Amino acid sequence: LKMIAEPFRPPVADVRALTGTFEFTGDSVWWKGARAQFPTTRVAGDGRYYINNGDLHLRLHGDPVSPADIRWAMPHLPTQGSGKLDFGLDWIGDKSVYLARNLDVTLEHSHVTGQIQVTVTDTLAYKDADLHFTTLDTRLLTQLFPTMKFPRPLTLTGQAKFAGGEHSLLVN
Repeated sequence: LKMIAEPFRPPVADVRALTGTFEFTGDSVWWKGARAQFPTTRVAGDGRYYINNGDLHLRLHGDPVSPADIRWAMPHLPTQGSGKLDFGLDWIGDKSVYLARNLDVTLEHSHVTGQIQVTVTDTLAYKDADLHFTTLDTRLLTQLFPTMKFPRPLTLTGQAKFAGGEHSLLVN
């Protein structure tokens, strides 16, 4: 498959190649080892989508990944950057679980490595987060996560390990 798509309006998804075997039944579609190429991004992985309830499960490896190529799915991403990661996504009813492992990403001038898992329900819960960052600009964090507020612009360098939820977050 090759296409220019606007699944959520601009920005567009410029899919240069999508290959794989996609199995369909009356209520789901699934794939193993599918590969996708965007202008400067390469991803491969497995997934399953349940048509009746909208549940989605993805496990992807991206190397290289350019944020400009995936802005169609996350418009808040900056256009400058690159990296690699293993990405997991599970949308199950009202619960979403996002997983990034083997993360090594530069966005604008900020660099982040490590791993993080976030479960989103009516609150956020983190599991096994271990992030290392250099020149992480708080303005970039606010751009990516508009609910995050900082009293002034900061540039962060260091490491953070954390786990737990809103009312019992363990931070190192």
